[in-house]
Amino acid sequence: MEAAAKKNGNMLSHIGRPVIDALGSYPEELRSRIKAFRTENPGWGPISILVELEEKYGYSSAELPVASSIYEYLKQEGFLKKRETKSPLPTLPFTTARYCHQKWEMDAKGTREVKGIGNQSLINMKDAFSKLYCMSFPVAVKTRSTQPAMIHYKWALRLAFSEVGIPKMIQVDKDSVFINNNMKSPFPKKLHLWLIALGVELSFIDKPPPAQNGMVERSHQTFFNQAIKEKTYQNWQAFFSFLQQRRKRLNEKYP
Repeated sequence: MEAAAKKNGNMLSHIGRPVIDALGSYPEELRSRIKAFRTENPGWGPISILVELEEKYGYSSAELPVASSIYEYLKQEGFLKKRETKSPLPTLPFTTARYCHQKWEMDAKGTREVKGIGNQSLINMKDAFSKLYCMSFPVAVKTRSTQPAMIHYKWALRLAFSEVGIPKMIQVDKDSVFINNNMKSPFPKKLHLWLIALGVELSFIDKPPPAQNGMVERSHQTFFNQAIKEKTYQNWQAFFSFLQQRRKRLNEKYP
């Protein structure tokens, strides 16, 4: 049999379904829309694209491929870079939150230049139990080394409190906006005292992320991909509005 196959010049079997490209069995219109979403929004992954296809074009889940298939299609089309193997994250040494609003994680992302409106720093907050994105508040700053001030944190916190409620504890790093780092025995600053007056305990991490505050640190990357990467805005209000729209999507649609 092998000799006959060699004589015929072919050792491969033609039995079975032919090999097709990723999403090759789906309509060209759908593939074009997936490609357009990724081109216009380079930070969006397969699940974000699936949600937008349902919301914008009215597709049903039965009409759409699974997220893994969209991932293969994006990889095939050259949108995805090869992933490097990462070491496992260390185990968190502290007790995890056991109910909603028991603990939030809060952090200001290092300043990034946003096209059209200049340097921005995001103050992000996330509920440690429910994984709810409580707030993503952009702060316009002068230089890449400028950090949000006390008033910016108060604006962000007031918005979050008015929308989702007040937590029992907020976990932060040892930034100088919360506590005086120049003294041997640091004294709480006005923002810290303001939170105490509201009945909110401020908890300082004693290990760098991701050992602690890893959840909110990861949200920095999420909001960068969702709302900043290769996007341009006419003004701060447009940027703020889009951030809240993406936060709503993440909270209500993203599994």
